[in-house]
Amino acid sequence: MDISWGELNNNILKIAKEKHIPLLGAFELTSRCNLACKMCYINLSASDQEVENKELTANQWIELAREARDEGMLYLTLTGGEVFLRPDLELICTELSKLGLIISIATNATLIKSESIKWIRSIPLLTFSVSIYGASEESYYHLCGKENVFDTTMKTLELFMQNSIPFKVKTVAAKSNKAELTKIFDLLNKRKIPMGLVDYLAPRFSESSCVNSCERMDPKELIDSENVLSEHIKKSLLNQQSARLNKEMQKTFKEDCITDRNSESINKDYAFEKCLSGYCAFWIHHNGNMVPCGLMDSPFTKPVVLGFKKAWKDLLSDCMNIPICKECKQCKNREFCLTCPARLKSETGLFNKPAKYLCDLALIRKSTAKEA
Repeated sequence: MDISWGELNNNILKIAKEKHIPLLGAFELTSRCNLACKMCYINLSASDQEVENKELTANQWIELAREARDEGMLYLTLTGGEVFLRPDLELICTELSKLGLIISIATNATLIKSESIKWIRSIPLLTFSVSIYGASEESYYHLCGKENVFDTTMKTLELFMQNSIPFKVKTVAAKSNKAELTKIFDLLNKRKIPMGLVDYLAPRFSESSCVNSCERMDPKELIDSENVLSEHIKKSLLNQQSARLNKEMQKTFKEDCITDRNSESINKDYAFEKCLSGYCAFWIHHNGNMVPCGLMDSPFTKPVVLGFKKAWKDLLSDCMNIPICKECKQCKNREFCLTCPARLKSETGLFNKPAKYLCDLALIRKSTAKEA
């Protein structure tokens, strides 16, 4: 019987979720970045030596990957910060590829040199997830705080296409670039590159007070921007001849976190419920702390100290003790809500307290759906 890669992947995810196999991993190789994006929560200075000294070594990352692979990890994302700040990235990728992993590198594509293409092409099953923040040098500077990076990013995309290197592109919905979202789409569409959209910006949480990033749009502003972009995409694609491109563009419009919204809940009394985090996904911060997802700093375990197998088991146990938000579980707008333990904690400081921002978003999405 023939089966598509999509069907096979869904079957693998289903089994991993049911059996708590750590199928999807993310290694935050560094929290340093060469950009200073206003909305980012992992963008410490590229020259911060103290932070760099706390990062795991190449050998530690490789050993963690080996142990995680032995427990069932197949998909691995290398992320930051900006991973190309690490001079040992080639070594790490080369060794990880020998483990048979499907690797994705998240990058802003501003530090990739033409001489790196040779080793990048030598790594099997390697793809890139490129973040793009504007359609001009001016918008990049306003959001990312650096000059002469837009052109560099676009040259990298051209380099990838010339060398048949697989990649996808996503942007983020922020105040500084909301007027450019359609321009970013057009810029990519001209090159037949699908665009993903990250539509949730986590607030910066500090002690007992939640301080929203100055770049986060209010709920109505965000929904309005999404609708404008969605209509622009539909009109643009109607004028195109390629049905395949149309399908790809529509499919990749929304970028989400590692959720599993299309599957039935395995445990309705579990805080994570439909999220793959807490079931079969994990994130290891640059300092070696392993958490359910990148938005979280707790609960955490230490796989470098405990070994990955025990650290994964302990993390699953800790996740079971995360309290459920009863108000969210009973909410009539739940179908339209982005609620999850990580976002609730990020928004309110608690796992079991409703977040006004998410509630307002859900209400507007529900109203918009009714009007449609």
